[in-house]
Amino acid sequence: SKLMSDGVPTFREVLSRNLSESSLDPNLLIDRYFSNVLPRPFSLSRSYVESLYSVTGSAKLLDLLGSYPKCLDRPQNLCLEILLEILGYQFASPVRWAEVIDAFVDIGVCRLVEVGPAPVLSGLAKSGRREKFFQDVSWVG
Repeated sequence: SKLMSDGVPTFREVLSRNLSESSLDPNLLIDRYFSNVLPRPFSLSRSYVESLYSVTGSAKLLDLLGSYPKCLDRPQNLCLEILLEILGYQFASPVRWAEVIDAFVDIGVCRLVEVGPAPVLSGLAKSGRREKFFQDVSWVG
């Protein structure tokens, strides 16, 4: 909810104490991770950061954009900075999971494994017109 946007800096700080460059492998996220902030595959590209900025208005993302392409020299740091902003804004942004599922369909995802407390995405994937696109939908909770 946008009403929670005042909590983004505090949440980002908590996240930054628990995530580090050394704990991230950008290749595990690029083209594989989708957030509900921006329903498209994670990327270190300028256009991805621009799109995130247009949704969040994050000053940190604006700073990253100001240092492109130099920030590409440190991909793990860039990955961390982008991820911190995504996760920081995720709880304060409108839920866009239906758009995420549609993006999965658009890029040809046929297997979906959801990990979380409840089968939210897997339920969406099995409903309506989307059901025929996924060969395997499972949930681990």
